Order: sequence, then C-alpha cells, then structure tokens
Amino acid sequence: MTDTSRKTLLRTELLILLAFFIFAAVTCTYMFVKAYDEAKDAEALGKAVVKTTSIAETLKAKKGDLAKTGALLGEKSSYETGDDSLTLYLGSSMEPVSRSAAAYTAVVTKEKKGLLDEFVITVRESEESTVVYELDLKAVTGGGK
Repeated sequence: MTDTSRKTLLRTELLILLAFFIFAAVTCTYMFVKAYDEAKDAEALGKAVVKTTSIAETLKAKKGDLAKTGALLGEKSSYETGDDSLTLYLGSSMEPVSRSAAAYTAVVTKEKKGLLDEFVITVRESEESTVVYELDLKAVTGGGK
C-alpha cells in the first residue's frame, strides 16, 4: 500500500468519525431542548391544576357567586366579571396580576341547568392561546327544604 492511499484512508476515517460526532452532538442538543420544553409544560400543568382546584373550592365556598369568587381570589385589577363569566389574570406563578402583565388567564363560565349550576374553569397560556387545563364542575344551587 502506498503512502498516498494510507493518507486518503485516514482522512476518510476521520471524516466519518467527525460526521458521527456532529450527528451525536446535534441529536443530544435536540433531546435536551425537548426535555426542557416538556419540563416547562409539566410545571405549567401542575400549577394550573392547583389554581383550578383553588378556584373550584372558592366557588363552592361562595355558593357560585362569580363576583365574590373574583374578589376573594384577586385584586380588582386582576379579574373581570360578566353575567355568567369570570376571567382571572395570572402571572407565571399563577399569582393575580393585571391584564397587561398576565402570562395565563383562568376563565370561569357558568351555565344554569335547572337546579344545577355548571361551571367550566379553563386555564390558558394567554387569552387566545392553547388550553393548559380545564375542569368541569357541577353544583346544586336550589331545592331542598
């Protein structure tokens, strides 16, 4: 074997090894970025579950009164009430914030069906973004002695 063919073979082997290591580095970087995104989503979901449960318990304590629930859960600038809806503006840690500083919104809608009030509590990343968590709640509001 000549000296030139050995150098060519060595260069080819080095190029193959370099290509393999570049591929491995890109794959590992992608996996770390994907894992980080999944961890952020899981953290947001956990916080949304806790906040939604808190809203549901407050609704139960205030007998379905959306205005009183909003007043108890946040300051006046951190929520808005309508006839059958309550919108809470939440920061990145699910704390009450103003509308302009909100990272998340929790919207409570109320629908009357006979003796039942049906509530849907939806937490979104922003007002028009994807749903992080949603909870349906039914409560008896009338009847009895």
